[in-house]
Amino acid sequence: MPTAGAAAASVNVSVTPINPALDVSVMPGDYTAVLAGGGAAVPIESFGALLIDVRDDSGTRYTLGTGKTASVRIPVGTLSAAPPASIPMLIFDASTGRWTEDGVAVLEGTAPNQAYVGTVARFGNWNADQKMNTVVVSSCVRDTTNQPVVNAIVKSEGINYSGTATTYTDAAGNFGVAVRRDALATLSVTFLDRDSKPVTKTVNVGPYAADFTLSPCIDTVPALLQISARPLPRGVVGTPYSARLVASNGTKPYAWSFSGALPTGLTLDNTTGQISGTPITGGTFSGRFQVQNSSAPAQTASTPFSITVITPPSFAISTPALPSGVVNTAYTASLSAANGTTPYTWSVLTGNVPTGLILDSATGQISGMPSVAGTFTFTIQAQDSSATVKTASRPFTVVIAAPASLPVAPTGVAAAPGNTLVNISWSPVSGATSYNLYMASVAGVTKSNYATLTGGMKHTGVTSAYIHTGLTNGTTYYFVVTALNANGESVESSEVSAKPTVVITPPPSGGTVATGSQHACALMSKGTVWCWGSNSIGQFGNGNTTSSSTPVVVSGITSATAIAAGGGHTCAILSNGTVQCWGYNGIGQLGNGTTTNSSTPVTVSGITTAAALAAGSQHTCALMSNGTVQCWGDNGQGQLGNGTSTSSFTPVTVSGITTATDISAGINHTCAVLGNGTVQCWGNNGSGKLGNGTATSSNGIITSSSTPVTVSGITTATDISAGINHTCAVLGNGTVQCWGSNYSGQLGNGTTTDSSTPVTVSSITTATAIAAGGYLVEHSCAVLSNGTVQCWGANAFGQLGNGTTTNSSIPVTVSGTAIASAIATGGAVTCIVLSNGTVQCWGYNAYGQLGNGTTTNSSIPVPVIGLPSP
Repeated sequence: MPTAGAAAASVNVSVTPINPALDVSVMPGDYTAVLAGGGAAVPIESFGALLIDVRDDSGTRYTLGTGKTASVRIPVGTLSAAPPASIPMLIFDASTGRWTEDGVAVLEGTAPNQAYVGTVARFGNWNADQKMNTVVVSSCVRDTTNQPVVNAIVKSEGINYSGTATTYTDAAGNFGVAVRRDALATLSVTFLDRDSKPVTKTVNVGPYAADFTLSPCIDTVPALLQISARPLPRGVVGTPYSARLVASNGTKPYAWSFSGALPTGLTLDNTTGQISGTPITGGTFSGRFQVQNSSAPAQTASTPFSITVITPPSFAISTPALPSGVVNTAYTASLSAANGTTPYTWSVLTGNVPTGLILDSATGQISGMPSVAGTFTFTIQAQDSSATVKTASRPFTVVIAAPASLPVAPTGVAAAPGNTLVNISWSPVSGATSYNLYMASVAGVTKSNYATLTGGMKHTGVTSAYIHTGLTNGTTYYFVVTALNANGESVESSEVSAKPTVVITPPPSGGTVATGSQHACALMSKGTVWCWGSNSIGQFGNGNTTSSSTPVVVSGITSATAIAAGGGHTCAILSNGTVQCWGYNGIGQLGNGTTTNSSTPVTVSGITTAAALAAGSQHTCALMSNGTVQCWGDNGQGQLGNGTSTSSFTPVTVSGITTATDISAGINHTCAVLGNGTVQCWGNNGSGKLGNGTATSSNGIITSSSTPVTVSGITTATDISAGINHTCAVLGNGTVQCWGSNYSGQLGNGTTTDSSTPVTVSSITTATAIAAGGYLVEHSCAVLSNGTVQCWGANAFGQLGNGTTTNSSIPVTVSGTAIASAIATGGAVTCIVLSNGTVQCWGYNAYGQLGNGTTTNSSIPVPVIGLPSP
């Protein structure tokens, strides 16, 4: 009986579906069962069975523990056209040989993929069956002499149902066997006749609605003498052969004979039917075998035969060819043989192996150092270890070439540093197919020791000057180069070194433009700065507070290299690296240590190496030539980035930034591009404009940061621009990503949903510059590589420049723009510098900030008038 409990070893589970429609004889026992309620066994009709066998490694069988159940799924297998919706579950009892009802299964699925699903409490042979609705078919069985046959086995097997029933004939040869009512079945009769020969007979019956008697009796005849049909084994020349012929249904002894041809060397024993001998010739041999039994009269049977004898392959050296070699270069080659008895003995039969090489007679290996160039022809012999020794030989030719010439080492090697990179170049080497580059962060690099040095690395397959990226600024790296051709690798070049450093991109040579909340300024090629629009707090820097709808020159500045405009102040970098600012100074945004407004430029304290500027509403930042950033002015939201919220009237250093390449300031947040292409922002994080995936805390408080945080997912930024409540960046592949507020579509992704992480601006793939504007309403613009400009977001004042005042959440092309080289966006205003150095603006113009001599808004670009010649 199966046992329950923990297995003594690993458990092996076998689940075998049984399909009665394919083979009714596969299930154990017969097709009778004791159904619920007990009583006598009754015929059953099966609709599928499943054997579940669980054993451990020792073969011990297991079943479910007490109180445990399992669901079983028995695939439907039946000849019946209509399986019932529910059906009894039967389990086979090996001790009684009976099926016993134990549960109910329900039909699931649709034909042909149906199954009966039921719950069981033990493993074993499970059967989905129902009691067969039977009628009895009666008849009698007679032999060839018309005598009744006693104890003949009579079996019914369903033709259009899955079930059987078995009975035996009585003393008068009569029988009655069950078949399913209104169904078709096959009756088979089997017994041994007086000569102990098997007799069988089958008839098809049905359908019957009631018990039925067949008439006349079933007559039987002995089975015919026959030769068992099975293929004869293949023979091998020189190998003993044995096969026996078998006959059945005849009276022994038998007499065997054949016509045709047996393989040469084989004979047939005509008493036993044994074929034996040793084939001596290969080929295919055929004919007919005949057998005759001992009955009177005698019976005969015959069958065709075919015997194939193969000839084994001969002993041979299987090595097809030997490789070529080079003088003074180690050589090795291995010989091999087939179809012989190992071990083999090897020798040189004729000729000589190349000078400097030897043949190992035990292993067949040719090795050594060739010392003479030339072509060597020789014959190798192999001898096996069989009792009748076999030998084989084969000629070989080996070419030994003179030593090849290597390329010379590269010359003119140079290393040019960049931002986190070094560009290594060299003069081409004649005949070189590629180059290897070796490097480390310590001196003394060679092609053999580089892997042991700090920062050691090798680049192979290089074909031209190589730019090694991902390096650390301020660290010195050392490089050597080798040349390669078909003959090998040269010695190393002379060693060169370089120290990567931050590279700050200067503003465009034709000038640049900046826009504040109510004014705009342009930097001209001769270093002067001109401003227009509102001048109510001295933001023109010309010594008064008179506004102008056409440009006026800033006093005293003649060597500016970059400018920035904030809410009510303006700043410029001078050619000596100092910074001057003018205009509103209520929170120290002019950086001169005071809070006094100034209508003329004042010098920012302590800055001498500025490379780029950014101005927010009331704070200002400068990017230094060493990659650090300093900021001053309002710090109520942490926009100075020094870890505090204390405003400063003089510059303070932004925490942790040492490799910045670009900066931008919004109304109360600041962002920088770093040398590795990532972006960091700090300050107010309303609407998620810091881009790090947060906007407000769980209690609804804006999650500002007074130190830089990394913008999520950006690694290739080249340009950055911060607006009021959103930020945008140009990536290295020319696409643009924006994050933060999106109520006017200023993120450009076709929605008006805010995002605290970057989203991609629709359809832009060739951007070179970006500007994110605001103060009144928010919009964004980008310069494309062909010089055209596209804008998106708020457009109430025509600041998108497409001739309408309709907002757009996807980029639209600015009307009629020539080739732009720089761009700025401010309080609902956009301005660009064209490739010829002239300036155009569009949008809001209440203060004359379009610079065209009017205060009329414009939804298309208008030229700024009165600027000096570029």
